[in-house]
Amino acid sequence: MTTPLDDLVADGLEALGTITIGDRLSIIDPLIGLEGPTAGVVLPCAPGAWSVLGRAWAADRDMLEEVIAVHHSALPSFYSRYDEAQPRSVLLVKRQRLAMVDGPRARDVTLRAQMLHEDADALPWILDDGILFETIGEQPAQLLLTDDDEHVLISLVLAPLLRTQTARPPAFSDQ
Repeated sequence: MTTPLDDLVADGLEALGTITIGDRLSIIDPLIGLEGPTAGVVLPCAPGAWSVLGRAWAADRDMLEEVIAVHHSALPSFYSRYDEAQPRSVLLVKRQRLAMVDGPRARDVTLRAQMLHEDADALPWILDDGILFETIGEQPAQLLLTDDDEHVLISLVLAPLLRTQTARPPAFSDQ
C-alpha cells in the first residue's frame, strides 16, 4: 500500500526530508541580520511533523524551482491545499539561499553562521527542525500560503516565473 507521500513522489515531487516545527515557522535569508534582527517572515503553523518536498527546475535539474513544506495531517489533501494556496509576499534573496526553520531557531546565531558557510554542493541541508536550500541566483522567492489560521502548506517558488500552474503533473486527473 502506498502512502500519500509516495504518491507525491510518484507524481514527480522530490521528498527532501521531514522536519519538526513548533507553532511558528521562520523563513529567512541567513545572511541578513546575522548579528541582529532577522529578515524574513514568521508564520503561525500547525505544530508537529512536516514533509519538505522539492520540484526540480526545468532549466537545471540540479536546482529546485519550488520548495513545499506540508504538515503530515495535510498530505492526503495535498493537491486541493496546493491549488488553494495564494501568493502572499515576495522575499528578496541576497546570498542565494533561504532557510525554513522552527520559529525560535531563526535567531540562533551559531546555526545561521553555519548556514552561511555550508557548501552549496551539499544543499539542501536538512536539520531536525528546518531546511537550508539554494535559490536560483538572486531571484526573489514567491511565498504561497493556504488560508487556514495555522498554515498546513507553505510553498516558496524560486524560479524566475511566478507560479501559474497547479502541482499536478500533466497526466494527473481527478477522475
